[in-house]
Amino acid sequence: ALIHRRHGIGLVIVVLIELHVHVELLVRAPRAVIRAVEGSVHVIIESFGPSAGDVLLQALAGRLRELLQKEGDGSEALLYRMDGDRFAVFVPGFETSQAPMRLAERLLAGVRAPFYALGREYHLSVSIGISVYPLDGQDAQTLERNAETAMQRVKQQGGASFECYTREMNERAAEWLGLENELRHAEKLGELRLYYQPQLEVAGGRLV
Repeated sequence: ALIHRRHGIGLVIVVLIELHVHVELLVRAPRAVIRAVEGSVHVIIESFGPSAGDVLLQALAGRLRELLQKEGDGSEALLYRMDGDRFAVFVPGFETSQAPMRLAERLLAGVRAPFYALGREYHLSVSIGISVYPLDGQDAQTLERNAETAMQRVKQQGGASFECYTREMNERAAEWLGLENELRHAEKLGELRLYYQPQLEVAGGRLV
């Protein structure tokens, strides 16, 4: 497993995981990329300082590594520390299509147990997105991007769960992006109108 501190290693770790995934894909067997993000460390940093955040991220990385090393579907999985509170897991092979999902469930369950750092108890949660080769991508960058898309979908729905990537996710994201752009242009062109429709009480004509 590869675990790195976040300072100055974002680009390097991305290159490492892309290289590893690229090499493994040459084997032409089922592979999976799992992206995970912790959603509350930034709040802890704001409340208790960056030292608490660093200690918790190290503890989270250690727990994820222990969970992956347990016997089962993730015994050969590799853990990568991305930027900030983001992690990636590369699963180099599995026998059934349910294996990545079972692994995600195990990671979610394992993170629910409290963490202890600097004399305090903390409760963390992760949002997980899964993409599988060759169904969800033929190269490392596509697999990582699609796993990230699935992970963002989980965050939008409240987090602490996992989603498998589907093409509909990208279509929906494109629709939202298009709508956002249209609204920006509409505001600049003065195409937005605000209408106020008062409601009156029928009996006395009072404004409610």
